Amino acid sequence: MVSPISLVAPPQPKKQPQQKRSHMMVNVIIDSCKKILQEHGEEAFNVSVLEQVSGVGKGSIYQYFPNLDAVVAALFEREFLEFVARGKITAGLIGKDGLASLIRFIIVDAVAWHTRMHSLHSSFYDQYKLFFDVGARFVELSDSEEFCRNYLGPTIAAEFPGHSIKSISETANLALNQLNSLFFAALRYYPEKLADQEFHQLLYVTMQNFIRASLNVDATSALEY
Repeated sequence: MVSPISLVAPPQPKKQPQQKRSHMMVNVIIDSCKKILQEHGEEAFNVSVLEQVSGVGKGSIYQYFPNLDAVVAALFEREFLEFVARGKITAGLIGKDGLASLIRFIIVDAVAWHTRMHSLHSSFYDQYKLFFDVGARFVELSDSEEFCRNYLGPTIAAEFPGHSIKSISETANLALNQLNSLFFAALRYYPEKLADQEFHQLLYVTMQNFIRASLNVDATSALEY
């Protein structure tokens, strides 16, 4: 029987920096956290090492972060926002190659995000991975609607011309949310599937078939992942 994982939010900063100098100091702390994790691993990450690498005293670190998990959470959050920004740029380019290429990119990019975060700090990732799920955060940040409007919707419209803007918009939003739901369920109950190419194929075919069925397009053609 699969044991469910609760959706737990990671520790948050005590306060946000208000001045330029304090912004710079917080960024140095987060940069140093990333450097330590990348170069020495999570076992080497402690407040003494963070103080040494960043040049920021423990008192100042704890002025903004209640504990080290909050520092790692700030790093994950920053990495996620940068990941989303890069993803939008890439999606705009890949979408020109057609719907199949864009769907593959969405799946591969989501898997790459989780793989990268796991390699950065596996124990933190295992505890908070549901909070940092791509699809869930996309919805929270209202980026899913923007992604559908600017990338997925136009790509669907180019692939299957002659449909109304309303129909394309509904199809794009429902298809992306369906994919997000399947990915989230796998992440929560069967995380080993994230590395399974057959599961990637299943996600791809499911999204393709949903889009085709929603637009009443023949779904019998071969769908190669």
